Amino acid sequence: MEGLAEEVRKLRDEVRRTRLVQDVLGRELRKEREENKELVVALRNELVAERTEREALAEEVRGLREEVRALRGPTEPGGSDGNLQMKVASILNELQTVESTDDTTSRELVALVASVNSSDTPEAMDEIVTAIYNTAIIDDKGSLCADLCLDICRSQINPDAGVTFVGTTPFRRALMNRCQREFASLLSDATPSCLDEHRKKAAFIRFTCELFKRKIVTVNIMDQVLRAHLAKERMSDSELIDTSALLLEIGEQMDTKSKEYMDFYITRLEAQLDAEDHGFSPSAMLMATKVIEIRGTNWEAA
Repeated sequence: MEGLAEEVRKLRDEVRRTRLVQDVLGRELRKEREENKELVVALRNELVAERTEREALAEEVRGLREEVRALRGPTEPGGSDGNLQMKVASILNELQTVESTDDTTSRELVALVASVNSSDTPEAMDEIVTAIYNTAIIDDKGSLCADLCLDICRSQINPDAGVTFVGTTPFRRALMNRCQREFASLLSDATPSCLDEHRKKAAFIRFTCELFKRKIVTVNIMDQVLRAHLAKERMSDSELIDTSALLLEIGEQMDTKSKEYMDFYITRLEAQLDAEDHGFSPSAMLMATKVIEIRGTNWEAA
């Protein structure tokens, strides 16, 4: 009996120590949450101030552009009054400043592409694609540029000319050619050696995802991009986070088009998490697990 009583006392002491540790951790966690709340409030205030300043700058830019146009006089879009790629970059710069696809500016770009398309110059179309692609990748404006790409593709639909849907438009063909070249280049450098290269690769994948959501990129192309990450024996922490975030966005759409592809993605995510000494951060593991769980509920929690 004495031995049992001693064991009970030890267990009680251990419980008390555990509770003390939990109390300390709880206080630290509450303190950290309060500090995080203050940081979030400060960041929100900074974002509001920055957005206000950006809107003011956007208004100033529009005014200056109108003055320049008035001084230059009327010019034909795509004419010889300046470099075509610089014209497109100027339009894209304005769109980035206002952070939305402004209808007037978007129509201006569509009209410029229409003038190039009518003159049937592949080099000029490539210049436009290059300007849009650089904005999507270098400035990481994939969603904005994907919206513009969709507007341009839709503007080129012409049943009389045999162009009956987005996938057959000249702009889309030029865009896919550029993306294919860049994808091949990224594949040749499987392990980016610097932060800029990693960001470029991540921005390319996000841009492709945005094009897929707008049905400019096919499911097979999107599958190639995803497999480039998921087929690796060991993904990096950032690659797992980026890929999981994309699957949360487009997983249901991919699943609808090809269950076989989605089965492969889930199998690869599970293999990454099950690997010994994978070294993934808790946030990366949480993202990947979330994809697996939501797919298991038929995307109802997405």
